[in-house]
Amino acid sequence: MSREKLTVQSNSDHLVIFIYRSFPIYTLVCSYLYRDDALTPVESECLAFVVTNVLYSTSIANDICIVFIRSPEKVAKMDNLTILKHPVINHHLSVLRQKHVPEFEFRRRLHLVCELMVAEVTYDLQTRIRQIETPLEVMDGLEVAKDVVLVSVLRAGLGMQDAFLRLLPEAIVGHVGLYRNEETLEPVSYYFNLPAALSDCCVFLLDPMLATGGSLDAALRLLKEHGAADIKCVSLVAAPEGVKVIQENHPDIRIFVAALDRTLNDKGYILPGLGDAGDRQFRC
Repeated sequence: MSREKLTVQSNSDHLVIFIYRSFPIYTLVCSYLYRDDALTPVESECLAFVVTNVLYSTSIANDICIVFIRSPEKVAKMDNLTILKHPVINHHLSVLRQKHVPEFEFRRRLHLVCELMVAEVTYDLQTRIRQIETPLEVMDGLEVAKDVVLVSVLRAGLGMQDAFLRLLPEAIVGHVGLYRNEETLEPVSYYFNLPAALSDCCVFLLDPMLATGGSLDAALRLLKEHGAADIKCVSLVAAPEGVKVIQENHPDIRIFVAALDRTLNDKGYILPGLGDAGDRQFRC
């Protein structure tokens, strides 16, 4: 078959690339590239996109291989900010935003959103080979190479922590206690408890709301003072003002959010937002 027999179809979840086996890059599924002659610029771009976004592959006939890759519409990236776009995340987040949702339902939906976020924020964790024994034979398995540390910004981050622990049960847990002075809107630190060695760990800083950016900025400074270098901030909802603070003060830090809202009001709350995430979880 000719080289042009490469078609791309898109649905709400994935791009699906149909690669005919006579097409020179069909072996990318197992070896990424096998090619005697040079790739054209278009082919190089296509290959690079597939290799970096491949989810899984399958064959439906002897001459066709199907590769499922992340749809670029599902993750919006701006500098070091990643906005997760997923219909189920958006559904639960819409429930969280509603004014009269009781605290037990708020906690449950928060947990569900965070579980869905875990897969995306951990997708680039490094792994290492570990020999394991199945009931039938010995094989090389994979395990996360670095220790994972979950740092919750108290108290609102506790609801996120439980969801992350469900999927990362071996993670180490730390806490940073910060509250916002309602007059100055500046963060006030009252508690700090982290493992001794953070330099070789992957740290996830969890706080549902990235509003003014003051609390996360302060927490990041504390983490860096204690040796943390590989840090990701994870929030449900962010305001542009808070994102800007983190980007300017910590350009090395990646931020993951489920939604980027419009702005802040004069009290430093996100609009449209979802209110005070701590109060809504604990009703106090």
